[in-house]
Amino acid sequence: MGCDIHLHVERKFFGDVWATLKAPHDLLHPDRQGRSGERYRAPGYYQWYLGRNYELFSSLADVRNDGGIDPLAMNPGIPDDASEVTQELNSYWGMDGHTPGWYDAHWLRDEAEWPKPLEEIDGEFKGMLDVLVKLGPPGTVRIVFWFDN
Repeated sequence: MGCDIHLHVERKFFGDVWATLKAPHDLLHPDRQGRSGERYRAPGYYQWYLGRNYELFSSLADVRNDGGIDPLAMNPGIPDDASEVTQELNSYWGMDGHTPGWYDAHWLRDEAEWPKPLEEIDGEFKGMLDVLVKLGPPGTVRIVFWFDN
């Protein structure tokens, strides 16, 4: 059985309101259709990352860590101020969703100490972060995620 990440991008507006952003799949995944499994109540267009890379999962949240990777310093849990969409989607997964966390997009791309260059771990994820940091200054763009098995 595989493990998938449910990764959502949030942007802060009006000082303190977080909103979940829809993914521009034609930009991020020009050769793929977005996955929107039957379990979702909302379409899969909130999914910014469609990969299944256990080296990335190990680095982000110590999930499927079979290679002894030192995980990054994850902010655990779904943020208390997460958007309504993110909270609803996370609640939907219930006990099947595990290891929730979040990171500031700028920190992940520019400051995190990855075990090796990020483009070697997952070029698609690196490309996504390159897009995200253009959406706003540090502290205004974050990824919120959880996993399922």
